[in-house]
Amino acid sequence: MNKFNKVSIVILAIAFIFSLTPPIIAFAETAPPLGSILTHNFVILGETGITNTSDHTSVIIGNIGNSPGTAAQMDSVFCSEITGTIYGADAAYTGAGGGTPCFSGTSDSITVVGNAKNDMVTAYNNAANGTTHPVTETADIRSGTLGIDPIYATFEPGVYKWSTNVGIDGNITLHGGPTDIFIFQIAGDLTLHAGPSVVGGVHILLTGGAVASNVFWQVGGPTGAVLGSYSTFNGIILSAKQVTMGAGAILNGRALAQSLVTLIGNNAASLPATLRIEKTVVGSSDPASAFTINIKNNLNVVVGTGVGVVTPGTSYSLGTGTYTVSEVANSSYTTTFGTDCNSGGSVTLAAGDNKLCTVVNNF
Repeated sequence: MNKFNKVSIVILAIAFIFSLTPPIIAFAETAPPLGSILTHNFVILGETGITNTSDHTSVIIGNIGNSPGTAAQMDSVFCSEITGTIYGADAAYTGAGGGTPCFSGTSDSITVVGNAKNDMVTAYNNAANGTTHPVTETADIRSGTLGIDPIYATFEPGVYKWSTNVGIDGNITLHGGPTDIFIFQIAGDLTLHAGPSVVGGVHILLTGGAVASNVFWQVGGPTGAVLGSYSTFNGIILSAKQVTMGAGAILNGRALAQSLVTLIGNNAASLPATLRIEKTVVGSSDPASAFTINIKNNLNVVVGTGVGVVTPGTSYSLGTGTYTVSEVANSSYTTTFGTDCNSGGSVTLAAGDNKLCTVVNNF
């Protein structure tokens, strides 16, 4: 699947209209009507349960919920692991396990999680049909293996469709701006390859300011989505069946499953905060775009990357937590971080934050 610019998309669309044979491409797409699911701060939502390992080392930022299944199906998730609320379809949750009580099974809460469940199904159906320009499948795309061949490792905004399973065996990059939409329609299962560590695991990377809240993975297979051990995933999973996260896998986005969600010591965060990065170059004719900026989380994993942009900069949607902004080193310049970033480029985001990090290069 080749990387195309906007001009290429227009040309190929015209070719399609005149019945020429187009190569595989995803056409530009607006966000599908997802109901109200994005107004709920649910990072994990299931219908038949959310299971967790007995060592209780998961870190969950955002709400979780289960409906219509009983709240007891979430007993293995402890309050000590979650910054948010556990919403139940009844009051049967007994798994607090320490920390600040976080469960809510009141009548109002039952309504909240029930509505979220309905919105999840609406979102799934709309994402599955969210294309005004159907994508023609070819033998290459039907092979469903991404991240090894460079041709199938970079994706521009648009709609991509598979009639089979999809496996991501190496890093892939989604390149677009902060308002661009990516929709991946997968009739089969989605599997990210397991890795030896977070740094060595498979990563879905965002560049150019693309944000995980605009990336939708609709998975219709009999198993669902499987995030291999130590993989890093960006986007919103809309699964007709399960979402299974291997040991140490990281989710920046949401896991919304119409059956079971399985956790094994995972970090999962919805995206309630915004970090804007402005880049300035002093004493040189080099443009801000000559510099590549990276954002890393507390596990030293890149969660955002892009070229420098002067005012108003580039905005990134991120989960709450501490991040470090850096750039590819250039010995000709002295780099200074400021505003909401400290001198080392570190910044802490809380839910709802909208912070600014300035990066100045002096020649």
